[in-house]
Amino acid sequence: MQPDERAQLIAQYADGYRAVAAALLKITPEELDARPDPGKWSAREIVQLQDIVRRVPISDAAYQFALDVVRATRPNEPGASDFVRHWLSWGAGPRAGQYMITGAKARALLQGRLHVTIDDLIAVAPAVLRHRVIPNFNADAEGVTVEQIIQKVLTLVPRGRGEKLL
Repeated sequence: MQPDERAQLIAQYADGYRAVAAALLKITPEELDARPDPGKWSAREIVQLQDIVRRVPISDAAYQFALDVVRATRPNEPGASDFVRHWLSWGAGPRAGQYMITGAKARALLQGRLHVTIDDLIAVAPAVLRHRVIPNFNADAEGVTVEQIIQKVLTLVPRGRGEKLL
């Protein structure tokens, strides 16, 4: 990436994220802008931001949704849907759930919220699951992509209380 492209990219996202980052670091947006390179973070600041992300609360329902999504990608899991068994040779492991939750926490903060919603989990799920879910020959032969499989899993996993998985 060229320096001017990097500057454009930072400028594109800077306004929304600048205020959030400044608030999280307990400095004003002006103090953030006054830094020699506002797009550069010190190791201490990165660790601070990571710690803040980890502290964002997640409801039991959202937590269960993340676990259900991960579990729903496993073809050998009892109760796996027919399409998962037909199109996947390997599903996501436990770390997928951890990273879905962490990504959702970061997204919630960037959206200006101090809690995770199921929409946050849905938004980060494709990026987290894309390389952890392995389509099989059937999916390839039928032209089904990993993204399509993930979207189908997300539509089938219940979002409310009292519903059973698939």
